[in-house]
Amino acid sequence: MSLWAEYRAERKESIFIEHENGFASYNFSADGKDCYLQDIYVRKDFRKTGLATQLADEVVEIAKARDCEYLTGSVIVGSVEDTKSMKVFLAYGMKLHSVQGNIVYLYKKLTEEK
Repeated sequence: MSLWAEYRAERKESIFIEHENGFASYNFSADGKDCYLQDIYVRKDFRKTGLATQLADEVVEIAKARDCEYLTGSVIVGSVEDTKSMKVFLAYGMKLHSVQGNIVYLYKKLTEEK
């Protein structure tokens, strides 16, 4: 674990999955129903290789093991590469939840309907 990841985890801000060429950070809601995907970063030379999907899939598996119902995420409109971020979330099967100010919230159901 990198020093930055260790720092963030110690403060209960994020949990990290790190690979040589990318990482994902996430956390869980207080009620344990949601897993919030904070960031996925892949080095430029390794984009469009499926690494971002692999990282997201790893987070989903961890969330399912903890019985989370939803994967959630957000995009800040006006941030660097906001359009790319939105496209990635949508391509991953996430749906629009709500918009508050310049923040778009998305979700993906992780549990089967009963």
